[in-house]
Amino acid sequence: MKALILDGKVVDTASTEFEVHSSMTWVDCADTVKHGFEYKDGKFTDPFELTDEQTAAKAAVQYKYDRKTGVGTTAGYGQITDQLDKLYHDINTGKFGADAKTGEWFVGITSVKTAFPKP
Repeated sequence: MKALILDGKVVDTASTEFEVHSSMTWVDCADTVKHGFEYKDGKFTDPFELTDEQTAAKAAVQYKYDRKTGVGTTAGYGQITDQLDKLYHDINTGKFGADAKTGEWFVGITSVKTAFPKP
């Protein structure tokens, strides 16, 4: 596979070279190289690929979003009004104090925290 390079960026890929303006050059590349990749010092990089630091930063906040909204078939925290209703019913049925960990609200919140742990 060949990558067509202009100003350090891949502007096209092709199986064979064709004639281009002198400001562009053809470089051998892997099939994974795509239009928009950067080319510097003989290496191709995907400008949209996250760095290790960016991946870690994303993971550090992703769990908060997952807990709030849920993922797939796993529900998130739900609406605050629903949580308050569960707390009301837990208090009304005596599931507070020593029995608080068996209440509907606590069990629900714990299941979300277990499904989406803090990194």
